[in-house]
Amino acid sequence: MTVYNRLQKVAAALVGTTLFVSGSFKLMDPVGTGLIVDEYWKLFHLGFMAPASQVFGIILSLTETLLGVALVTGIFRKTVRLTAASLVGFFTLVTLVLLLVNPAMDCGCFGEWIHLSHTASFLKNLVLLALCAVFLFPKVEDPSRRPRYVAAGLIAAAVLFGTVWSIRYIPVNDYTEFAPGVELAAAQVFDGEESEPTYRYARGGEEKSFSLSEIDAAEEAGWTFVDVDTPVNPSAAPHEDVVALPFLDRDDRPADTLAVQGPVMIVSVYDTPRMKEKRWKQAAAFLREASEAGFRPILLVEAPLQELDMQLAGLPAGDRTLLQSCSYQADRRKLLALNRDNGGASYFADGMLVRKWARRNLPDKNKLDSVLRESPVEYMMVSSTQGRVALHGYFLYALAIALLL
Repeated sequence: MTVYNRLQKVAAALVGTTLFVSGSFKLMDPVGTGLIVDEYWKLFHLGFMAPASQVFGIILSLTETLLGVALVTGIFRKTVRLTAASLVGFFTLVTLVLLLVNPAMDCGCFGEWIHLSHTASFLKNLVLLALCAVFLFPKVEDPSRRPRYVAAGLIAAAVLFGTVWSIRYIPVNDYTEFAPGVELAAAQVFDGEESEPTYRYARGGEEKSFSLSEIDAAEEAGWTFVDVDTPVNPSAAPHEDVVALPFLDRDDRPADTLAVQGPVMIVSVYDTPRMKEKRWKQAAAFLREASEAGFRPILLVEAPLQELDMQLAGLPAGDRTLLQSCSYQADRRKLLALNRDNGGASYFADGMLVRKWARRNLPDKNKLDSVLRESPVEYMMVSSTQGRVALHGYFLYALAIALLL
């Protein structure tokens, strides 16, 4: 094998590894990937494609990941190399648009794991494109061996298993602002007056801040979300991180102080129309058990509470009364970051986020009792470690198989 052929193999391995890692992190958070795709639809004025954002994101990320597997293992060389180069070229053009337009969004190259500036993401793709040019036209085609296909199949099986798991549950490792271990800050009080976070929007070069109750009208008027401005108490330590989860009661008053008092179990619903009667009954049963175990039950929804009442009208009186008594309105973006599952649960202990569950694996009454008996810090560390071990095991498994070639 010539030096040039070796250089081609190294270039293919580098591009393949990047595609594999990038695609894997997006597959592990399909909801977040759908949000990234949705931002691109808006950027290119394709808003009508929004309902397909998550499906498109999963398909594109799965293609990216499997192309990475094929490049590293060296199967179907000609087809894979040409397809990979085309995909990288497409990503390069997209990031060039981001660089020129400079929208208030992240490229989403690595999901929530790494956030790159528009310049960095464009330069990264330029380097990958240059590497693709190195391996695109091999002078000598090595004969494919059966072990290559076996290795690719084993890694692809792990990718598909992880993808299905992430679609059905929640990411094994959390890179959102609401990762386990963060401290929750309620509305701050300055000089006797309560101050809640405001939502900064832009329109036509102008920026303006709105309260939580005003953001729906602002979005209807064409304002685009930029960021959340969270008030920080000047008496707090300068190194203290503030993570806000603002929500309003039925009188449109801030009620997020409830989430920082004792053990709290929050069921979050960021898409109320998709919550059918069976899911509402499940949420009611879970919150009832959580209350009996000693948690403060809270239901956070993105819809106005009057609309929630209409949706709950068909439930049994007991379930309806329970859900209405602990329901509050929050911002949809915050709920999406809090728990990726629509109807999932999040456990807070005196404002510290301890653990999250998808609605498919909510703890039962006995588990809730045992959770309260454990130290919140120790329980958080154990559950978070399990997620990191699963993530590291996934990448080590793929690396070990690739090294056996």
